[in-house]
Parts: sequence; structure tokens; C-alpha cells
Amino acid sequence: MKLKLTLITIVLSAYTVLGAGGPAQRTGDCSFLKGFKDTARLKCGTLEVPEDHDNPKGRKIKISYVIVNAKGENPKPDPVIYFSGGPGGGSIGPGLVGFLGNSVLGETRDIIIFDQRGIQFSSALPDIGKAVFDAMAADTDMSGERKLISKVLKEYRAKADAEGIDLGDYNSIQNARDVGVMMEKLGYAKYDLYGVSYGTRLARLLVDLYPERINSVTFESPNLMTDDFLVDRMKSFSSSAEKVFAACEADKTCATKHPGLRDEYVKVVDSLKKRSLAVPLDGIVFH
Repeated sequence: MKLKLTLITIVLSAYTVLGAGGPAQRTGDCSFLKGFKDTARLKCGTLEVPEDHDNPKGRKIKISYVIVNAKGENPKPDPVIYFSGGPGGGSIGPGLVGFLGNSVLGETRDIIIFDQRGIQFSSALPDIGKAVFDAMAADTDMSGERKLISKVLKEYRAKADAEGIDLGDYNSIQNARDVGVMMEKLGYAKYDLYGVSYGTRLARLLVDLYPERINSVTFESPNLMTDDFLVDRMKSFSSSAEKVFAACEADKTCATKHPGLRDEYVKVVDSLKKRSLAVPLDGIVFH
């Protein structure tokens, strides 16, 4: 294993056999998509990339993408590439493709949606999604959660090793280089990037690696370029809570309605340490 594996480099997806995709094709053949009512504006394809871009003669994986053609007759020359969050969220699905295709962006620009490496239609990896969420839902503190996550990762790593998969190659840099290959193959001169959450981190790397191909970048709910998602997500939440407290104290109406909001919040958190709430979500009970 060449790199320290953190949750940021994990993809939570189902396993399929790694297959060769061949050169990128804007063929319009979207027969692999299920649940799509209208595919008239869609062009689909796959491209083959190295599992390790520093070893181009090594193992290959496939990256699947969908192009939603612009509704208008004279679209802008630069398409929008959409970067999903997670990491681990599948992008190619009727909900997201339909939503983006019928959005304001889809009126004047082609929209490119792809599954990041290791996810869904892009040579998916072993699925550890439920195991990770079970660990995060457990009634424990951050230290206990990290121990549970470490156990899950150890089991996941053993399973991947048995399949000959090097998880060290499933990280943001390799992911970004996949997109670089896609941009080259699809042949547009410039691209607009739209990233959400983890997708903003990935899009940020594209700006560094391929600045000559980027026309504009939009970040929604930016994910900072930090190392430990498990720890930083709590820091981010605490920082956001402090901003809410400060804003309420500075607003006369809020301060009148909610005096001592910060102290009340701390009391509630302390009470939950003694007796946690059980919140069911998609078959998992979070504490």
C-alpha cells in the first residue's frame, strides 16, 4: 500500500470487475442507464485510464460519463463538468442527470456528468458504505469512532488486496488526472467546473493541474484542502455554531428571543453525553 488511506480517499460503492473501456466515445449509446425516461439529449461513453497514472502500462480502469446536450440551438462552446461530493457519491443517475439537464445551465451549455473512479459505473470498488456509516452512527466519542473506522478500513483493505486492487491509487490526485484524460478525449477547448462539497476539492486540483483548460470554477459548500475529514468535520461544525451564536448575540431581535443561546447549546450537548438520542435514517440508527 503506497499511501496512507484516509476517509477522503475512500469511495463508498459497490464492487464490479475492473474492465477495459477503450477510448472515449461520444456515441449516444446510453443503454447501460436504467430508469431514464428521455435519453434524446444524452451522449454516453467510457474511457480507459491507468489505475496509477504514474504507471501508464499498468492495470487499467474505466471512467464512465454522460454528456447532456444543451437545450438551445446555439450552445456556449465551454461545457460544465459537474463534480459530486462524498467522496463516494454516484453521479450518473436519472435524478441528477435530469435535474442538471433541465437547469438554467442546461439551457446554454452541454453538461458533463461522470462517476469518479471506484464508484458505480467507473470500475467500482468493494462496498464499505454501510460499515462506515454504522461506525459513524455508533454511540461513542470521536476516539471511539476512529477506532471503529480503523477496523472497517483494515477489513476493507484486506478485501481489496485479495482482489489485487491497490487502494493507494484511489485518491484525489489520481481522480483529477482521470478528469484530465476525459477533458483531452472529449475535445472541448475550455471547461467550466462546478463542484459540490468534496467535488470542490477535486475541481480545485483540476485548476492547479490543467489551468489552460479551465474557463471558470464554481464551488458550492467548499471542502477545505485538509487531511482528515473525520476530525475536520467536527471542527467545521463547531466553527459554524460559533458564527451562529455570535450573529444571534449581535442581533437585537434574536438576542431577545434566545438569550444565552450558547450556554443552552452547551447544556444540551452535555446532556446528550449522558443519554444520546437514537435517530433512524435509511435503516441505520444514529446516536
